[in-house]
Amino acid sequence: MMAAMLGKGNQLVRRIRILRRDRAERVRQSVFLAEGIHLCQEALASGADLERVVYSAGISATDEGADLLADLRRSGTVLDETSDAILGSMQDVRSPQPVLALVRMRPARFAELLAARLRYPLVVVAHEVQDPGNLGTIIRTADAAGASGLIASGRAADLHHPRTVRSTMGSIFRLPLMHCLDILEVIRLLQAEQLFLVAAETGSGPEPEEIDWNRKAALFLGPERGGLPEEARTHMDRYLSVAMADGVDSLSVGAAAAVILFAARRVRTASG
Repeated sequence: MMAAMLGKGNQLVRRIRILRRDRAERVRQSVFLAEGIHLCQEALASGADLERVVYSAGISATDEGADLLADLRRSGTVLDETSDAILGSMQDVRSPQPVLALVRMRPARFAELLAARLRYPLVVVAHEVQDPGNLGTIIRTADAAGASGLIASGRAADLHHPRTVRSTMGSIFRLPLMHCLDILEVIRLLQAEQLFLVAAETGSGPEPEEIDWNRKAALFLGPERGGLPEEARTHMDRYLSVAMADGVDSLSVGAAAAVILFAARRVRTASG
């Protein structure tokens, strides 16, 4: 399907600009933006609900882009063409992309987060990770390491912020995601399903490989400053730490997530 060429005053152009910057509006419309050829490929391949796709002539500058456009046309997706300049004005990246999709949100049900990919479910809880890029990186890492789902708790960054979405590199379309403001409610839900609760902290706790990950488990990651709140800490079953070189006392939350989640994957795959 093909719509008319979009001008700078078009209602859809104004709507996309609002969706880019306004979390409340994304929630109200239940729509988020996926920018770039790779993310649009991932959205299409995953069966995401594409409301429509806006592109410029620049999409055909590469074979990959031309193939994507052909696939979108075959899928029956509503397509709107505009100029490179107008499409760039709808994005907040230094190098604007030649295509963006409006994707309808599909909030995961809690049960979906417990569908094991490696023997047992492993749920990641990212508490008050406020940088969208960091949150997106954790989502991408959790997906790559075989986690079963992720919960963003507290005043975490928006799961559907454009920078979060970009940083997931498509994992947002594969990994079940939820947001829950109350971390104690998250803990109650996980305990009701008998998950083993593990928290990462600085200190001299056991290494990630020393944890028994061959069980239903949840990994809690707190903000880089302050960690988990005390009311949550008292409910943890185990703490772990990542050993670092002398003189270094912290890792970024994204780096810590990668170290721990791939250690958990090694433990699980080693036991079959």
